[in-house]
Amino acid sequence: MVRRKPFLVKRINPCWKQYALCCLSANASNSLMPFTLLFGENFPQQYLAHFLGALLVVLTMKLSYLIKKDKQLALWSGLLVGLGSIIFYLSSVGSVWYLGQITAAFFLMAALTESFGKKRLVAVSILLGAAYLSRPHTILSLPLYVYLLRKKIPNIKKLFTTCHSFFDIFCL
Repeated sequence: MVRRKPFLVKRINPCWKQYALCCLSANASNSLMPFTLLFGENFPQQYLAHFLGALLVVLTMKLSYLIKKDKQLALWSGLLVGLGSIIFYLSSVGSVWYLGQITAAFFLMAALTESFGKKRLVAVSILLGAAYLSRPHTILSLPLYVYLLRKKIPNIKKLFTTCHSFFDIFCL
């Protein structure tokens, strides 16, 4: 609960009028914590959206370079993602909904970069968990990461048979 109502935050005003409850997604508010600790309670969340949008462009350039090893393609990929997609608008406005979307996209892109780079399972798992805390529907991207990291996951066939039998219970 915060005393001062920040700009562009959806608020729920309960029966007591001096406080307002902020409806941020869990990971967006976790990402804001270090900044509010350093810069105070009035740190604008738009700055975090700008920062994550810029880092998303950098991660896109790094992923493009990891895949093709071409600097010109990496630069074009960064320009197209930064200026030619909805990422520019989402990170420039930075409202509550857009900040959740930007944080989810950032952590999914970071997990993709890690999946094509060093392929550390713990890092990819933490990044996917952070994306899930930003927007719960990002859990639907899990099969892609299982496929990309299939050689690193021990006993993957046993995992699939366990998951298959688990889902059979719900299909009956």
